[in-house]
Amino acid sequence: MNFYASGLIIISLLILTAIIGVGCKTFFSEAKPPAKVKIADNKQLNPNWSEITPQSPLEATAKIHFVALKLQNVKGWADENKQKLRLTDGSELTIEIELIDEKGSATVLFPNGFGEYVEFGKRVENRENPEESYFQNGKKFNKIRLRSDKSVIAEEILWTEFEF
Repeated sequence: MNFYASGLIIISLLILTAIIGVGCKTFFSEAKPPAKVKIADNKQLNPNWSEITPQSPLEATAKIHFVALKLQNVKGWADENKQKLRLTDGSELTIEIELIDEKGSATVLFPNGFGEYVEFGKRVENRENPEESYFQNGKKFNKIRLRSDKSVIAEEILWTEFEF
C-alpha cells in the first residue's frame, strides 16, 4: 500500500471516529434520566388501607409511570401473573396500590417490575390496545392508597417515569 492510500485510510478513520463521537454525545445528552419523586420513607404497610398525601400532586409527565417500593426480603414473583411476591422465607406477599386523582377517582396499579424496587403501574386490559396502560399527560394525583396482606415496611416509595 502506498503512502497516499494509507493516509486516506487514517484520515477517513479519524473523520468516522469524530462523527460517531459527536453522534453519541448528542444522543446521550438528549436522553434524560427518568424523573423520580420521593413519596415516603419507611412506610408500614398492613391489611388496612393507608393513605399518603404527597407534598405536591404527582403529575403524569410521561406515558408510563410507576410507584416503586423498596422492600426487603423479596425474592421474586410467586405466580406467573405477577400478582404476588415471593419472600425469602418462602411466604407470599400481595400489595395493592391506588392513585387518587383530583376528582377522587382511583387508578388501580398492578405489580409489573421487579429489581431493586418493585414497580407498580397501569396494566393493559386489552392486549390489542396497549395505550390503555398509558397515563394521560398532565393528570394529577393527590393521594396514594396502599395496603398489603401482611405487615411489611416499604423503605422508600418513589413516583418514577419511563419514556420510550
